Amino acid sequence: MTSPAPFTLLLESARQGDPNAAQRLWASVYDEIRRIAQREVNQEFNSNSIQATELAHEAYLRLAGSESLGFENRSHLLATVARTIRRLLVDRARSRKADKRGGQFQRIVLDDILDSTPSDLPVLLDLDGALLELEKIDSRQAKLVELRFFGGMTLEEAASTLDVSLRTATNDWAFAKAWLRRRLEGRISP
Repeated sequence: MTSPAPFTLLLESARQGDPNAAQRLWASVYDEIRRIAQREVNQEFNSNSIQATELAHEAYLRLAGSESLGFENRSHLLATVARTIRRLLVDRARSRKADKRGGQFQRIVLDDILDSTPSDLPVLLDLDGALLELEKIDSRQAKLVELRFFGGMTLEEAASTLDVSLRTATNDWAFAKAWLRRRLEGRISP
C-alpha cells in the first residue's frame, strides 16, 4: 500500500482545522497558480492589461478566501484554478468590452485559439458563451477545453485530471473543437 502524497496529507490536516497545514497547502500550489497566470498573461495581445502576479493573487484570494477545501487532490485543485482564471479573464474582458462599447472583432483561426490561450476580448467572450453551451451538452468536453485553454494543460495532463484515457481525451478534444467551430462560425474563421 502506498502512502498518501504530501498534498493529500496537508489537505486532510487543513480540513481538520490545522491553520499551518492550510498555509503550507496553498504555498505548495502557489507556484503552479503563478505559472498558469503567467502563461495567460504571456499570450495576451495587450500585455499591459494584467500582470501575472495580479492574476495569480486574484485567483488565490478567490480560492483560499472561500475557506472551502473541497478538493479531492492536487489535480482537482489545479482544475479549479484553471476555472477561476477563466472566470477572472472573462470578467475582465466583459469589463473592458463594456468600456469600449463594441470595438472591432478580429478574425482568428479556431484551432489557433484552442491550441493556445485567451488573447482577444471579443473572442474570449464568444468562447466563454460557447463553452457554457457545450457544458450543457457534454460537461467533460467543456472541462477538457477549459483545462487546455485556460489551464495550459497538455492533452495528457488534462486526461489525467479528468481521469479518462488519452484516447477518450483525444476524441473529446476533436469533438469539442468541431462543435466550437460550428458554434462560433461567422465570428471566427474555421
